[in-house]
This record gives sequence, C-alpha cells and structure tokens, in this order.
Amino acid sequence: MTIIYTHIIEEHIATPTNIDKGDSDFVGVLLSLQGTKKHNDSDMVVVLSEMIFRGTDIVTILVAQERHTRNKIKESTSTKNNKNIWRNNQQLC
Repeated sequence: MTIIYTHIIEEHIATPTNIDKGDSDFVGVLLSLQGTKKHNDSDMVVVLSEMIFRGTDIVTILVAQERHTRNKIKESTSTKNNKNIWRNNQQLC
C-alpha cells in the first residue's frame, strides 16, 4: 500500500493543482497546507492511509446501520401484515 500512496503523492507533486480554481482534491490540498515546512513522504502516507481507512470505516458502519434499520422495518411490516391477514380470515369465517 505504501507504494500506491507514494505514487499518488509524487503524481500530485509533479502536477500541482490550483486550489483557488477548485480543481484540487484532498491530496492537493494536503500538499498545499505544508507551506514552508515540508513533511516527508512517510508522514503523508500515514495521513492518506488514515483518511482512507477512516472513510471506509464510517461507510461500513453506515451501511450496517442502514441494513439493520431496513430489516427492522421489514419485520415490523411483516408482523402487521400477518395480523391483518389473520383478522381478515377471522372475519370471513
């Protein structure tokens, strides 16, 4: 993974973007924030990997919560429908 992150950083250094025009991404903004104090590549790799990991972690949690909520709604709807079917059958008899 370090090779991929290093390649991304080197690519952004080779072709800098203009933040004022809005054509920069996270890595471009991160590189522009360094100012006169330049961080080494290993520091940048750690920041990138943490951002990607945290973003993936959040998405996983949100998807799990959404699935749990959807299942609860299905259970609730199914239970209500079954009760209604039972009541309708009782009325027909």
